[in-house]
Amino acid sequence: MLLREIVLHNFGGYRGRHVIDVTPPDVSRPIILFGGLNGAGKTTLLDSMQLALYGRRARCAGRGNLAYEEYLRRCINRSVSLREGAAVELCFEATFDGAPSLFRVHRSWEPKGSGVREHLDVSRDNIDSMLLAERWDEIVEELMPLDIASLFFFDGEKIEALADPERAGLVISTAIDSLLGLNLLDRLTVDLNALERKKRALSADDSVRERLELLDAEVAAARADRARALQERAARLNDVDRAELGHRSAKDAFRKHGGELFEKRGEVDRQRAALRVRLLDAEHQLVDAAASSLPLCLVPDLLKQVVEQRRNERNGAAAELVNALLEQRDTAMLSSIESTLSKGARSKLLEFLDADRDRREGEATQPRYLAVSADVDERLAYLWPNELERLAAHTRELLVVRQHVEDDLDEVDRTLAAVPAADAIAVFSQNCDEALRLLTQVQARLALASDHVDEANTKVMDREGKLDRAYRDASMALAAEEDAHRIVDHAGRVRETLERYRRSLLDRHLSRIEAAVLDSLRSLLRKQRLISDLRLDPDTFALALFDGDGNRLATERLSAGERQLLAVALLWGLARVSGRELPTIIDTPLGRLDSTHRRLIADRYFPNASRQVLLLSTDEEIDERLLEVLRPSIGRTYELRYDDNTSSTRVVDGYFWHEEGAHVA
Repeated sequence: MLLREIVLHNFGGYRGRHVIDVTPPDVSRPIILFGGLNGAGKTTLLDSMQLALYGRRARCAGRGNLAYEEYLRRCINRSVSLREGAAVELCFEATFDGAPSLFRVHRSWEPKGSGVREHLDVSRDNIDSMLLAERWDEIVEELMPLDIASLFFFDGEKIEALADPERAGLVISTAIDSLLGLNLLDRLTVDLNALERKKRALSADDSVRERLELLDAEVAAARADRARALQERAARLNDVDRAELGHRSAKDAFRKHGGELFEKRGEVDRQRAALRVRLLDAEHQLVDAAASSLPLCLVPDLLKQVVEQRRNERNGAAAELVNALLEQRDTAMLSSIESTLSKGARSKLLEFLDADRDRREGEATQPRYLAVSADVDERLAYLWPNELERLAAHTRELLVVRQHVEDDLDEVDRTLAAVPAADAIAVFSQNCDEALRLLTQVQARLALASDHVDEANTKVMDREGKLDRAYRDASMALAAEEDAHRIVDHAGRVRETLERYRRSLLDRHLSRIEAAVLDSLRSLLRKQRLISDLRLDPDTFALALFDGDGNRLATERLSAGERQLLAVALLWGLARVSGRELPTIIDTPLGRLDSTHRRLIADRYFPNASRQVLLLSTDEEIDERLLEVLRPSIGRTYELRYDDNTSSTRVVDGYFWHEEGAHVA
């Protein structure tokens, strides 16, 4: 099957007539991407396709416990007159009677008195056919059986249900029963039981027959109670799903309007106070540094000159002292040797001493104007250059620290400025509390409904056991007619055969299903050694996982994202085993996945899920980054825009960040 066109007329939030082309342009681009904010009409679009195909039997998310006619009445757009009615239409290609055909299914309705009048028109290859319309429920089961459709039409809540280990077994069981036709075997077994009991009753006398009829009535009543309990549990499950959605929406609104910031106000205030202490500490250290010798770092050249001048002055003073000592030595030496020297030698010695004296006097005549004490000399030697360089480096570090603290303070101040006032966030906080209260209530009702189902099952099993024993006693005690005996005997054999066939069918196909699911899971998982094998219990359909070392892996050890990948792999694997070329339609596919798992789904599952994939997403699920990942596989994009002024949704070409023009007829 390949979808060609979806048409909505006054359906839900879609006012007027909307024609949406969903034909992939080529096989390499199977994805048709619909973008819409919450409440824009994504789930309504999914419901319209199911309603067009299955009518009263459609499993629409918006129906809940409503009667079919009441649901149709509420689906008429609120902005138009009820007399205008509403319609949904689906055009698709499918093989029927061995030939490829183009079907167009048009379902419309309008109020009629207190009820609703519905019309169904079906055409094949553009030729209207009343026969097709009359037999449509039978024909659609050949094209896309309702029980198998759940493998191809699903939403984020279906994935979450499969990701819950306690609910996954029921979903998997239903899917495999439909996939392998086991539900037909179960119905046949029930029919055989009824036939066997009827024939056994023919062999009983009046008193036994009355007792059997009484027990039969008790079984029927117990089954009716169980059916009501199952229906009640299903309704409560829907209530829980809606309450969870409402709670998530309330939390999203609370977060969007700054609720999380408001809750963290005290923590941010404490963070700001700590930063203020750090800033004051840094400033105090800077003041202490400025009060020490740090200002001398402003005049390094002058300080260097002072140090050099003081060194020269010390050298000059030392030279002056040496000169005085040498002068005394020279005088004493001349007086002692003067009588022994010739006149020429004495003249040369005097010339040498005069030259040496001139040289030493030159060294001792450096200008001296500092006249500092020894303590100052010691201080200058300590400061220059190492201590001043250390002070300068430490001050630079303090300035960097202060700048970082000031930047952090600015960021905290901006955060505080974004915190909403208490009265502004109160309504959203109240909505969150109310949504949580409602969720808690419906979860409690679901638990109670589940208890009622368990009690009803126990009661049915007890009544059926009594009835079976009564029939066996009656059959053994009374001489039944030969035909009744034969039928009873053959019915028992057929039941046994059916049970063996059921088990054989499961054994034969379960390994193929496990292999397909495991292959799908390995395609999605980032951790390739996390799961090496999986098994499905043939009785309960509970899923068993095994790690790379062959050890049993509890599903609780998987992260929430990994459990959702496992749920997607289950749906993908079952769809592959079905062998049917059907479109895959997914509403809000990436609700609770982190960025890594979202990319894995977008990169590996969406482009390969089917030859036609309709994705109904919000701007946060498939954002600009994931859009680029999917772009090579996208054939068409649409945006669903809700207008508050008209209370209706428009369908435009393009996506949130890329608009190409309107697409409304």
